[in-house]
Amino acid sequence: MATTENLATLNALFKDQYAAKVTDALPRYSYILSEVPFVGGAEKSGRELKQPVILSRVHGHTALGTDDGQLDLREPTTAVNDVASVKSCAYVSRQFISNTVLARATGSAQSFVEATAYVVQNLQESAAHMLEVAHLYGQAGLATISSGTYADSTVDGVVFTDGVNVASKALLISKETLAEGVWVGAENMPIEIYTGSTLSQACVITAVDPVNGILYVDSVAALAADPQGFKIFRAGFKDVEVPGLETMLSNTGTLFGINSATKRLWRANQADAAGALTFNVVQAAVSRSIGRGLADRMDLHVNPRVFSTLVPDFNTVKDTGTAFKSRVFISQEDVKDLAHGAEKIRFFVAGHETTLVSNPMVKAGLAMGLEDGVLVRVGSTKLTFDIPGSEQVYFRPLEGKAASELRMFADESIFSRKMNGHLIISGITY
Repeated sequence: MATTENLATLNALFKDQYAAKVTDALPRYSYILSEVPFVGGAEKSGRELKQPVILSRVHGHTALGTDDGQLDLREPTTAVNDVASVKSCAYVSRQFISNTVLARATGSAQSFVEATAYVVQNLQESAAHMLEVAHLYGQAGLATISSGTYADSTVDGVVFTDGVNVASKALLISKETLAEGVWVGAENMPIEIYTGSTLSQACVITAVDPVNGILYVDSVAALAADPQGFKIFRAGFKDVEVPGLETMLSNTGTLFGINSATKRLWRANQADAAGALTFNVVQAAVSRSIGRGLADRMDLHVNPRVFSTLVPDFNTVKDTGTAFKSRVFISQEDVKDLAHGAEKIRFFVAGHETTLVSNPMVKAGLAMGLEDGVLVRVGSTKLTFDIPGSEQVYFRPLEGKAASELRMFADESIFSRKMNGHLIISGITY
């Protein structure tokens, strides 16, 4: 076990080398953690954030006429207002580090970094990945087991019946809920499979084929005979996590204490592609969003497989100059950039800029349109190594193990100050 003196040295080195640099290590795909601002201090002692929202305009307007023909002022009206109640969700991530590694790390700052960098980086990226996924799919589930004809098919040589191969202990994720970025590196991840509110199977992922959406697990013994459509959650998260973006954008009932069935501006725009995602489908959906109050630009996040179907063939565009030019390109520089591929596609609908973003964390059957400037992350602290109550103590000896542990902590939730500018498109096939 590491000595008290060694741990004090390690904690000091850790603070200097890592503690203040969490945001510098965020993975490239962490759109929400990187782009959505964090509003700190919003939560104290677990209390709710109370956020007033305006759900209508006021209408106490009087037309006086050209010659003061109307001098009686109309009564002022009351705007439809409400107060959203937002609770943040706290998360803890843990990582073991052996005493041997720690012993090799105490010599100097350089030796400390050389011995611990890979462990710390893995913990940072894993915690950020977990938090990003939670902000996207809280309460919605990470995926569903495939249903329909695809559930009874052969995928990459594995024969599935009702979305399961019992002999191989394999689960087939439905095409529309597959987000490859969610599952990369998911080996040893504990998951729970639910039908409705009933836990059907708790298991651990042993291997992953993220391209084909196959999860190999340690047990399928408790699954029902026909688990098609059952939802997959990270173990211990269901009924604990707060709403993520899929849940928020799909909501038609009560969200953060406000009933969108009666206060309809507290509802995102919802569209069904019912097939391939095309520019015409996107434009129709964005146009509807504009009609319901989209006031700023929008980022429309789509799965990379879907995004690739929207990138025009450059040779065709170069030869004819007509296939996509009026919709996509606004300068020669844009065409030049596209020659090297495209990371984003920008176009305009009724003067509103919409940027299509390729995001491996987005389910293939969905497109999430996020209005700029209205999303925030609220809570008491974003991702940090400073655990409440034990600041500047980073390495904790583990009883009965020749190791210590590192922890990361976050207390935050995704929230939107308005909903009627956002967009979700479902039913996308590719």
